[in-house]
Amino acid sequence: MTAAKREMEINSAAASPTEKPILISPTLPLTMPPRRVDAKEALDLATAQSENVFLFLPNLIGYSRIILASLSLYFMSNHPVYCTIAYCVSCLLDAVDGMAARALNQASKFGAVLDMVTDRCTTASLLCYLSSAYPDYALLFQFLIALDFSGHYMHMYSSLVTGQASHRVVRREVSWILRMYYKPSILFACCAGNELFFISLYVIKWTVRPYAQFFALISLPVSALKNFVNIVQLWKASKILVGVDIKERQEALPTGPANLTPDALERYQDLARDLERILTELPNARERAVDLIAGEQVDKFEEQLATTDAKLKSLLSDGRRYLPVPARKSRRRTKKSPQQIT
Repeated sequence: MTAAKREMEINSAAASPTEKPILISPTLPLTMPPRRVDAKEALDLATAQSENVFLFLPNLIGYSRIILASLSLYFMSNHPVYCTIAYCVSCLLDAVDGMAARALNQASKFGAVLDMVTDRCTTASLLCYLSSAYPDYALLFQFLIALDFSGHYMHMYSSLVTGQASHRVVRREVSWILRMYYKPSILFACCAGNELFFISLYVIKWTVRPYAQFFALISLPVSALKNFVNIVQLWKASKILVGVDIKERQEALPTGPANLTPDALERYQDLARDLERILTELPNARERAVDLIAGEQVDKFEEQLATTDAKLKSLLSDGRRYLPVPARKSRRRTKKSPQQIT
């Protein structure tokens, strides 16, 4: 048996009528996508700890980021030098843990969520201090905190609902802006520029040296771009969740035949209403027909009868066109051999 033939047999056996066949290499074992894990099962696995994900090197780097961020908050009101050093090192380690995860094959969902939560809490804490340091702009800083949390939360939740492997995986058809933004190099540049702008504002509060103003000016456009992306992902995630709600409501309510497009479903409902109206008018039509025949108005009766008959046939043909057509089994003709003919 050739490799190509063996691959075709495996694919035909593994594929179901509603799923596309999975291409499987003849030299590799059959691999299926990971199934969803129940919460109780996940807790039992984490308790048993056959593989301690908590001690993966990228996650250990994440813990060190939390410690450094906590130190920066502790020194924020009294020691600007210590605070700035601890905060900047914590932000730079954000890129190191990702490289370690890819290099050591230790990427994990826990590490990804830990990384995002650390970023959000660290930035929000600094913005809270800036709100008190610059009271005239307190409302703006509070808005940035709310936008940062809501945008990332909505985007993460919409990714989970639609079955994405990661919130950083965005197709171009969904949003080309988010697809470009979540490229590793662009993502790091935007996040670093955003944090540089905020930490520069913090340093300006403590010193009058020009380098702080310089870094604030060059990082301001990057920070503005980062927060614009937060607005985009908040809006896109909201539309995705609304679309999921509409899809679930359409599947839950018995509004018509299955497997209809929205346009076909609307047309089907219009046809059903027209047929119901005609059925309710049939008794009255019969009485009018009796009156017409009794009054010897045969021509007018035949005209109304033909109109009603044509309308019913039109509705019937339209309704059949919008109903799902069952799949027909293909019948292949096989040539009989001379022995079978005899």
